[in-house]
Amino acid sequence: MLSPGDNDTVGVGSPVIVSFNQPVPRSLRAAVEQRLSVTTAPAVVGAWHWMSDQEVHWRPPVYWKSGTKVTIASDLQGLEVSKHLWGAAGRHSTSFKIGPSHISVANVATHEMSVYSNGKLIRTLPMSAGRTQYPTKDGVHTAIEKSPSVVMDSATVGIPQGSPGYYRETVYWDVRISYGGAFVHAAPWSVADQGISNVS
Repeated sequence: MLSPGDNDTVGVGSPVIVSFNQPVPRSLRAAVEQRLSVTTAPAVVGAWHWMSDQEVHWRPPVYWKSGTKVTIASDLQGLEVSKHLWGAAGRHSTSFKIGPSHISVANVATHEMSVYSNGKLIRTLPMSAGRTQYPTKDGVHTAIEKSPSVVMDSATVGIPQGSPGYYRETVYWDVRISYGGAFVHAAPWSVADQGISNVS
């Protein structure tokens, strides 16, 4: 499967994703990559990186430039992609474009988040990141989805019901930045700590 989808408009941090329905052994991955292509206008340099044995990402070393047009193509016909499994006939492709730039930079040490739109600083906000036991992961994250509210249950991150620190709360204005449970969200209960310490 190729992602983003055909005619999608995505953010400047979005990767190109190719997903397989069977694990691809390490010994076959270089050959698979040779049958995948990414073409862009304007031209962009990038590289493949295997996120798991069933998913490979292509991304440039820096954020995409807004307005870039991207086409992903795969032609795996006759290629062994897993043990006793060969690619199906036909070339598959999808094209999408990069939308306006919306980047938020969170500084866990200074407890601030700066929000930029098309390179212009819109606002700097006080924030509180993950506490010592549950630190916020650094690096680049992409906004996966947003919702006006999400029920957050600590049992999903290893704090079961009945344990100290257990919670099950309806949390508002949520932007998911990982499938491991990381969100940017409102936190009225920690306003006194925002800009001062990490208590999430």
